[in-house]
Amino acid sequence: MLGKGFEKGLRLAIFVAFVSVVVIAPLIGVYAISPVMFVWGIQPYPLAVALSVMLAEALGIAAALILVRRARK
Repeated sequence: MLGKGFEKGLRLAIFVAFVSVVVIAPLIGVYAISPVMFVWGIQPYPLAVALSVMLAEALGIAAALILVRRARK
């Protein structure tokens, strides 16, 4: 998948980013945020689910960027 030129730390970072965006964020979006968005009045429910998953992914990416910037300082 990834060439041997990548360091182990970089491969681990790519894997963690992939898992957080592809697995964890959709679960949080579907089960935690979408019911709240639906109650707030976003209709139909599939639209609330899609928007909440996008929101959870954006928040996950923003959190990762904040952690990376703090680690560099």
